[in-house]
Amino acid sequence: MAAALLFGKYTPEAAAMVSRLAVTMAFIGLMQAVGMWALASRWLKVALLYGASGLVYWLVLLAWGKSPPVMLHLMPVAAGSAFGLLFVSWLVAMRSTPIPSNKR
Repeated sequence: MAAALLFGKYTPEAAAMVSRLAVTMAFIGLMQAVGMWALASRWLKVALLYGASGLVYWLVLLAWGKSPPVMLHLMPVAAGSAFGLLFVSWLVAMRSTPIPSNKR
């Protein structure tokens, strides 16, 4: 159904594109959420990793994504790997940040 909305008619190739693209966009959206949290929390290391992972993602697609099928195979893997790395660094930053106490 989503393939028909985006491409005008349903084809199996379009359906395969939509599913891989949806997975990629989910990972990229989660990366943006963690990255914005890091920027708002002033966690410079996590924010820099967010920028670096975006740059590496772009360079991987530029270097190896020479055709649409190859790019559709690379995009979810690269985005998932970048999100995993960013999420682990976010968890480490969360655990190492002291919790302020409300002592008066």
